[in-house]
Amino acid sequence: MSVKICLEPVKEQTCFAPLGVVGYCLTCSGLLQPLWSKVELQMKHYTHAPQDKLQDVLVAIMAGCRSLNQVNTRIRPDIVLAQAWQREVFAEQSNLSRLLDALAGQPIAQLRAGSLQLLRQHSQLRHHNWNRLLMLDVDPTSLLTSKHAEGSRKGWVSGQRNQYCRHVIRFMLAGYHENLLSLAYPGNRHGYEYFKPALITLLEQWPWSRQQRQQIIIRSDAEQGTDANVSYILWCGFQVLMKGYSGRRTQA
Repeated sequence: MSVKICLEPVKEQTCFAPLGVVGYCLTCSGLLQPLWSKVELQMKHYTHAPQDKLQDVLVAIMAGCRSLNQVNTRIRPDIVLAQAWQREVFAEQSNLSRLLDALAGQPIAQLRAGSLQLLRQHSQLRHHNWNRLLMLDVDPTSLLTSKHAEGSRKGWVSGQRNQYCRHVIRFMLAGYHENLLSLAYPGNRHGYEYFKPALITLLEQWPWSRQQRQQIIIRSDAEQGTDANVSYILWCGFQVLMKGYSGRRTQA
């Protein structure tokens, strides 16, 4: 006799009780609505609206799915978790994949604008006492990718040469544990090359006054400190604590 394995919906219990509580609070308060309420996607849908599927992707990430192919086995059978997120059932993984494939151009810009609006509304930075110094950490990270991933190029990752990768640069508020900005760049570029354009993008999204910038220390130990980068940071009015690109530590 052949063995048949199938998934049965879990209607009375869940493996993600804390995530269910989070989902109930977020959906009842409408906290996440600014994130995707203005996203316009020209695609057909029957059971699941695009905004619902975007929420399903978020739940999958929070539930520890390493990729979308785990959605059907990890969270889709969990009816209790779905109901906590105001959903009858989570969308099937192929529907989520088609949604992400459709995210390009204007929808991506709308999603980023919603994310920035949400962060500005709830960031602890709104209540910061600008008489105190604020530490802004620059954290560049290299991520291995497949050869065909967008922006994937051969580069250097943790001592490994000629690996397909992308680089991510993050601006983190050290005291508040908040990420103000994350940007990805091709893997064949050095971190010091994309620091200045990333800082320009940060200032476009967070237009601090000259007095506020004087209270912000930009800190990095990842060799972002070329002469050009340090000069630009000081010209913008920030303080700087940064490892020099040549190996010497630069402070100002």
